[in-house]
Amino acid sequence: MINRFILIITTIFCLSLLLGKVFAPTAKSDVKIPLPTGLSKDTQFIIYYMDKRFDALYREMDKRFEQVDKRFEQVDKRFEQVDKRFEQIMNFLWMLTGIFTTLTGGVIAFAFWDRRTIIRQA
Repeated sequence: MINRFILIITTIFCLSLLLGKVFAPTAKSDVKIPLPTGLSKDTQFIIYYMDKRFDALYREMDKRFEQVDKRFEQVDKRFEQVDKRFEQIMNFLWMLTGIFTTLTGGVIAFAFWDRRTIIRQA
């Protein structure tokens, strides 16, 4: 009984997915709304040109979104440049840290060696 219920639910789900993919429009240009037949010529004319204006608006919006995408790509490139520069600065700071650590170690070693030498001679 439960297996039959699960089979029916699964079949309905798969059919709904299949029918949704088959009858779903794939792009904006695929959606065409037919003009109603009971309207006057003036009303049909107005609806036709409204459709044309909306198509022009969609194209303009697509252009603007493409421009925004290009701008985001430019910003991403700039962030990559800043990251490279930051990495160079960090490497330079690590080099300075190494140099000063070596100098400090050398001075401490020299002081310890000099002190032992003076104590032996005295």
